[in-house]
This record gives sequence, structure tokens and C-alpha cells, in this order.
Amino acid sequence: MIPRAWLLTSEYCALTISGIAAIGAIVTQQALWVAPPLTLSLALNVINRESQFRRIDQTQEQLRAASDLHSRRINQIEMGLLNLQASLSENPEASQAEDFQRLMEDLQSALNRLKGE
Repeated sequence: MIPRAWLLTSEYCALTISGIAAIGAIVTQQALWVAPPLTLSLALNVINRESQFRRIDQTQEQLRAASDLHSRRINQIEMGLLNLQASLSENPEASQAEDFQRLMEDLQSALNRLKGE
């Protein structure tokens, strides 16, 4: 893969040379002066565009993976909350009930923060 900075520099150089060649073509009235730099400029543009599309695809894939991981973690926390609530309703001992209730509230607030992100 061609380094991006080099590719952009080459593309702009080819475009500049095409402009100079166009002026030369007007002065000498020979269109052949314009064809090679324009062809090079277009080729570099196509290569650059393809590499940008690949980078966009890679970024989208990384975002999908991060979103899936985030969703799985939210689901795990929700399941933990449900299990904790079920456990609390089955064994509501007074001393542990307050601790479980505080823990559930902490987990619920953490879950809400995750959902908000």
C-alpha cells in the first residue's frame, strides 16, 4: 500500500503539471502535452479514492465491533440486575436487603450511564 502523504503529494503534483501542460498545449497548440499528466492525475486519484474507501470500511467495521461489545456489556448488566432483583425478592432479610438495594441502585445508575453514551 502506498503511503497516504506520498499519494496526496503525487496527486497534487500531477494536477499542477497538468495545468502547466495545458498552458503549454495552448501556446504550442499540441494536445499531446496534456494527455500524460492528466492520465497520471486521474490514475492517482482513483488509487487514492480506493484507499480511502478501504479506510472507511475498516473504520465502520471497528465501530460495529465496538457497538456490539457495548450492547453485550449492557445486556450482561441488565441480566445481573434481574438476577439480583429476583434474589432479593426471594430472600428479603432486613440487613442484607438494604445492601442489595444500594447495590441495585448503583448498578442501575451505571447501566443508565452506559445507555446514555
